[in-house]
Amino acid sequence: MVDIGDPFHLMSEPAPNNQRFFSRLNRFVESRILANADAVCVTTESTRQMYKVHFSVPDEKIRLAPPLLSLPALPLGAPPSTRPVLRLVFIGTLYRKLRSPGYMLACFEALLSTISDRQLELHLYGAVNDCTEELAACPVQVRSSLYVHGMVSRTQVHEAMLDADILVNIGNDSASQLASKVIEYMAVGRPILNLISIERDTSVQALREYPATLTLIRASEGPTLNELEKLRAFVLSPPEVSFCEVEKIRARFSAAHVANLYIAQMTGQPEP
Repeated sequence: MVDIGDPFHLMSEPAPNNQRFFSRLNRFVESRILANADAVCVTTESTRQMYKVHFSVPDEKIRLAPPLLSLPALPLGAPPSTRPVLRLVFIGTLYRKLRSPGYMLACFEALLSTISDRQLELHLYGAVNDCTEELAACPVQVRSSLYVHGMVSRTQVHEAMLDADILVNIGNDSASQLASKVIEYMAVGRPILNLISIERDTSVQALREYPATLTLIRASEGPTLNELEKLRAFVLSPPEVSFCEVEKIRARFSAAHVANLYIAQMTGQPEP
């Protein structure tokens, strides 16, 4: 069995290697792997269709398997935050072309200008790559409330998610890649601000039934007045997610469930 998270030969941003030199070899190697596999699992339906079209993978050979959740158990009875600061947290890797922070920063600047009775903070965890200059060019008002933590341990990431008032997801400029952090965000039961660039962003489907999500699609440099009203209301009074709902999400992306999907694929059984 072959499990594919992100496409390999078909992924251009970020490219897996120097495609000018290795594009043909990438395709050859991936074609051989797919041809020799008894079964193939991919993360999203759009990726499944991509492999069927570009590599002629038979329909019955390729199925969907969600990202595998790898978080500690959720603490029971954690008290709600009573701090005066409202903390927005983004966790992930930034790329100027694939996952730019520009729209997120514009939304945060708009929030700072419209919310005067609460202190706001935006925390970034993960590599910023070629977005350093964009972050440094923020207005002073934004920079004074922006905290760039860089690469940290998994333990610190988990603590940051649990401590967040709002978790922020920046969608990829790709219709095939689903960031695994979307699943982790849901698995800690925090409200999720989902900022996307394309309507076919895979995070929209992943978050479709999650009860505490606000999705905004980037149509300009910053939010419209209508979007800002929705954003302000969501940040100040987000919907709650029950512990029972979170446990259902964790079960859906657990090792046991994903293993059963693999077994069903390998044995030709219907999906559990």
